[in-house]
Amino acid sequence: MVCAVMLLVAAAPIIVGTDHTVVKGTSSPKASAITWTFIPAAYGLWNAKLDNDGLRSVVIDVYENSSGFPELLLHQRIRFDRYDAFPTGTVFTDSVAVRYGTIYEVVATPNGPKGSSCVITDYYPAVDEPPVARYAWTVVGNTVDFDGSASRDDTGIVWYSWDFGDSSEGSGMVVSHAYLSPGTYTVTLTVVDLSTQSGSTSESVVVPEKGSGKTYTIYDIGSEPWGEWWEKRKVVYGVDFEITDSSTDGFSTLLFLPKVSPSPAYRGIVYAPYRMAIDAGAIPELSVDRPEFMPVIGPETEGALAEIDIYFQYLYQEWWDSYWVPTWGNESYWLPDIWINRQAADGYDLGVVYTVSMNRQAAEQWLNMPQSADTATWWAENEATYISNWESWILNEGNTRLDIYCGYEWPYDINGGTWMRLTDEPDGTVTLSIGHVATGYEILMTRWLDETKLCNHEPCYEDFSLHATYGPASANVMTDAVCQYSLHAVKANQTANGMAWVWEPNKIDYIFGRPGHPSDFDPYRYKVGDLWAYRTYQSWNAGDIMIGEPARYEHTPTWFNLSAGDSLVFKLPMNPVLGVVPYPPPTTFAIDQLALGNPDPMKALLMPGNMSLGYFVTGWPKETGLDLSPLYDSATKTLTIVGAVDFNNFWHTPTGILYHGAPWIEFDVTP
Repeated sequence: MVCAVMLLVAAAPIIVGTDHTVVKGTSSPKASAITWTFIPAAYGLWNAKLDNDGLRSVVIDVYENSSGFPELLLHQRIRFDRYDAFPTGTVFTDSVAVRYGTIYEVVATPNGPKGSSCVITDYYPAVDEPPVARYAWTVVGNTVDFDGSASRDDTGIVWYSWDFGDSSEGSGMVVSHAYLSPGTYTVTLTVVDLSTQSGSTSESVVVPEKGSGKTYTIYDIGSEPWGEWWEKRKVVYGVDFEITDSSTDGFSTLLFLPKVSPSPAYRGIVYAPYRMAIDAGAIPELSVDRPEFMPVIGPETEGALAEIDIYFQYLYQEWWDSYWVPTWGNESYWLPDIWINRQAADGYDLGVVYTVSMNRQAAEQWLNMPQSADTATWWAENEATYISNWESWILNEGNTRLDIYCGYEWPYDINGGTWMRLTDEPDGTVTLSIGHVATGYEILMTRWLDETKLCNHEPCYEDFSLHATYGPASANVMTDAVCQYSLHAVKANQTANGMAWVWEPNKIDYIFGRPGHPSDFDPYRYKVGDLWAYRTYQSWNAGDIMIGEPARYEHTPTWFNLSAGDSLVFKLPMNPVLGVVPYPPPTTFAIDQLALGNPDPMKALLMPGNMSLGYFVTGWPKETGLDLSPLYDSATKTLTIVGAVDFNNFWHTPTGILYHGAPWIEFDVTP
């Protein structure tokens, strides 16, 4: 505890007390001990200077004695030879924190030859100086990290209080604060010391407009374990079969049987998950007037600022028990606990959590809550109506305006419910919390990201998080998610039997259009007379029982072009990964065993190796595309592609029906 105080103490005025001479007599050391008292004039630290003249050692004991019952604060034995102070020399004792007006008693017990001595001089504070506040800060996006550790006081700082300049406050030596909009803010730090004296300092902190552009980072390839919902899907649909899991095998792989090609029961694609993060700044397609992920029910209101945090994941038991039941279990129309295990559950039930932070102007614009309204009263009167309006909005988004049907083979369905709370915050903002259980939200999110030009690559998302900060003319958005069904195993191009994983962008639509439901997948079939014919590609999919033969498409290839200011970054695993040996392909026995729960025959096709950049197609003809080789750093295993780049690949027809996604980037796995 003394050391902690000492770290906060700077040089301060001190009293040099009376000199006390202790002399070793003819009897025991205790018989030669001397005692004295002192009363500090301020909070601070006491210590003593020892000028030795022949003593071998001295014991210093310091007691607090204000109550008449001495409490030992320091017991220190000083052997002068260890400090190069024998037979003569100077040593300082350890420090003791002392309080203003308190009685302290010091006992010095000498040991050494008869007549040896030591002069002991007290040092303790004379005045209690007020603290001096200082801080540093670092700006990352709209978040500022503040550090007040440079503040100083002679007795020790006990409180740090922050005024962030946007009507919000905080406390603590090191704090972070997210600003709702760019600008210059006057930030004040106030510090308080042991005697309640305070000191303040103010600085102008600039939160800049985030530069326009988007960074897409693909990382953690194969590292996501399979959630328990995958087992439910296997039982209900029989198309997804886990081969390996990163939690036990170090790398996750899954055999997908789309059942659309010749020999549909056994034609397969081996997929691996990865994570993709998007960091997008100054997106003009989004603003507080056009939030995309929330409805706007009230009038346009000047000065509106807001933030949204969204998280969604497929429901699983631990999350249900730890979040959903405690958070929303007492709300009206709550589902019984048995719902999570209902017999009809197929692994696609999704939990969506919103946290929406709004200033009062944004609350008026988004919720139609008057700025002068009492939040609790207004919400009690309008909660049911707002929830109904919100559900009507999201059903229209999913089933009409952005129609998810062909990416899900089912309409958007609120099969669970929607629950909300509206609360006041100390900084004057209001927070809308939403719990929403539905099917199809993950497909709707891909539609939203595509429409706002945040991301036109549409994988199947899991463990998805989004943070958006809205200003009057644009928004900054960050997302992070697990991506499925867009990284698959292939025979490495231009090799006889090499292993590779290929990334290619795709649209989420995987079924052809139905009446009232147009599909991006429609160009991959065409009429021959009265019959449908289907476009195919030559399968070099490792894990396909008919590798080398034509295969029908299982989703819609697309272009993933980069504008100026955009970048696409792949961070490959530094540790070995698993690849899939193309030849010999799996046997029907291996696939049957996998379906029955025995992955070992399929695991025999997997081999560990190191991942690196392999074959790629970035333009067509191939030689016209961007050469990725100079953009790959083999030391860090990082591929960085900076826009503007328009990718291309071979077309089925002159009208632009892609053969594969553009770009097509293979990552070799070398044993």
